[in-house]
Amino acid sequence: MTLPVAPTPIDELGIPPTINDPVNFNARADQHVQDVVDMVPQQNAANLVAYNNALIAYQAAVDAVTLLASTTAQAVNAAASASSAQSAAMAAQTAAGLPTLPNAGQLLKTAGAGVPITASTVLAVNTAYDVDTSAGAFSAPLPAVAVMGDWVEVSDWAGTFDTKNFTALNNGLKIHFLLTNFVADIKNLTVRFVYTGNVKGWAVK
Repeated sequence: MTLPVAPTPIDELGIPPTINDPVNFNARADQHVQDVVDMVPQQNAANLVAYNNALIAYQAAVDAVTLLASTTAQAVNAAASASSAQSAAMAAQTAAGLPTLPNAGQLLKTAGAGVPITASTVLAVNTAYDVDTSAGAFSAPLPAVAVMGDWVEVSDWAGTFDTKNFTALNNGLKIHFLLTNFVADIKNLTVRFVYTGNVKGWAVK
């Protein structure tokens, strides 16, 4: 990168002639004319420096615009590549019969061993529950707030869902397109609810 150059200061003019000093008038007049003549090349040199500095500034601006355009193009290409990769991942999920989620290709989070519950409690996202209905049927609300890809898993820990049902309450979010509740009434059932968005809500797996 070329840096601008500081101009050389122009020599100051000498003492101008004045009628109040008639003795030195002619000599000072001659010197003043010579000073003006000498100033011309200095002024031209200063003008040239200013012109070259302007060219340098212009070229720097052009380079900056070019770099910005190149960076923007790279960002657009990177975004397109990311979008293509995401589309491919979502297509693979669809082909596998899984819901198409923004976090396609990522492993679902697990909470290790299921959380045991024997009575109603608000279920939390991305958590597995071992549900014990041996003492009696009960219900529990699904999370009231969920984002696409969140999940909840419930399992028949005591093997009593067939006689003492467990009901997952919708809690304001749809379950398979409907604002309905899900009744687990099959012995030893394990079911996973995966949130897919406002249209379908919780998909049941």
